[in-house]
Amino acid sequence: MQFMTKQLLFFLVSTIFLTSVFAQDPVFSQFYANKMYLNPAFTGFHLGTSANINYRSQWAGVRRGYSKFETKSVGLSTVLPCYNSGFGLSHTDETKGEGFFKWQSAGFSYAYHYVNDNDRHNTSQLSMGFKVSNNWRSVNWENFVFGDQLDALQGVVGQSQYSPPANMTSQSKNYWDLDAGIVYMTEKWKVKRVVIAEDLRMGVSVSHLIKNNTSLLGYNEYMPLRFTGHVSWLNELTNTQDANHSVYLNPSARFDYQKASYGTDAYSYMTFSYGVGLMSPSLYGGFYVQNRNVIPERYNTSSLVAQLGYAWETDDLLMNFGVSKDFNLTGFTNYGGGAWEMSLIINPKTAMLCDPSSTSYKRRMQRQCRSM
Repeated sequence: MQFMTKQLLFFLVSTIFLTSVFAQDPVFSQFYANKMYLNPAFTGFHLGTSANINYRSQWAGVRRGYSKFETKSVGLSTVLPCYNSGFGLSHTDETKGEGFFKWQSAGFSYAYHYVNDNDRHNTSQLSMGFKVSNNWRSVNWENFVFGDQLDALQGVVGQSQYSPPANMTSQSKNYWDLDAGIVYMTEKWKVKRVVIAEDLRMGVSVSHLIKNNTSLLGYNEYMPLRFTGHVSWLNELTNTQDANHSVYLNPSARFDYQKASYGTDAYSYMTFSYGVGLMSPSLYGGFYVQNRNVIPERYNTSSLVAQLGYAWETDDLLMNFGVSKDFNLTGFTNYGGGAWEMSLIINPKTAMLCDPSSTSYKRRMQRQCRSM
């Protein structure tokens, strides 16, 4: 009977995804650990060259070896200070169910950074960026499990009487897409010369600016725009001049909205994520809430996200590893297993194509930069 319950739950989840989530994007709980995916204006954010690897697995309680819900993402970016520009490459791969729905995206990102360092006590930066990507979506009808295939004792048996829709013209789709965003950053946010926050980062991005028919069922179904807003800052809790012993409070928040590609607004995707963490030079931990409304309520799925990270930093290298767990509070209960995420950022600071502090830069690039 327990097996039957799991199969029915998987069938229900599969149906939901087929009917309403084809046109919605994956979202990472550790959103600042995948900055180019969050906002293309973050391209070239790290000094030098930066690589990120992100992995998300959810609903392990549903799959139990029968289905998988996974999202993988990798990115590589570098900054050219003399051109105030960042360039990046990224790839995202998502699987819903036992391979029945897949989405892959390969993209190129560019961002222009306007740096205002006239104030020697404070530097601010305004970044504007875009990402152009090639996307591929596919569905495998043969991997669906329908109710007439389920047996209480034997599990999945026989063939289903259901067949692919007559209007399914293709089981795969390829299309181009465009995202854009803007980010403002400042070392110190002051109000009447009083420092309110440090390392403030805030921005907005819009995804799917190219209108594409992404339907796999022969309909005129277009990928709806996705709007994302985000903000993060630091407040120092210690009163020390030694940066190696400083501890910071790190509030952050994100808002996502994506309208359904068809039907009512009930299928629209909207989430609020907000919380606070504690950060030292090597350790990070925090708790966040994700829910459909600003205030969690029982009829929509909301989650408590616990995060923990560790960083290694030298003059030439920064590495950051993070792990998080989503615990469902309301809606889809913890029987589904919530979600796990892992992230890794590798940042060789001196691996820069254009480094103003290097001897080679001074010899070969200084004249060109000065003339711009």
